[in-house]
Amino acid sequence: MYSTHAEIRMQQRAISPSTIEVLLDFGEVEFHHGCEIFSLRKSLCKKLVPLKLISKSLLEKVTGIYVVMKGDRIITVGHRYRRFKRSRK
Repeated sequence: MYSTHAEIRMQQRAISPSTIEVLLDFGEVEFHHGCEIFSLRKSLCKKLVPLKLISKSLLEKVTGIYVVMKGDRIITVGHRYRRFKRSRK
């Protein structure tokens, strides 16, 4: 499921597999250059906390992280500092 590159980036950036699972379960998907980018917006996180779907401590870890997937393989993970540019169609 994880590429070697993704495993290295997870370790370097202190992103746990449980955090990635939350992103894949509850995150929003954007398509960019043939890949799926999963992330969780703060507005969506605020809706999940009252529903008891995600704890506040996990919420702090998940916001600002993205996961790039191609097919069923995770290519890379990272911290989001700025918006992704949307591809024009």
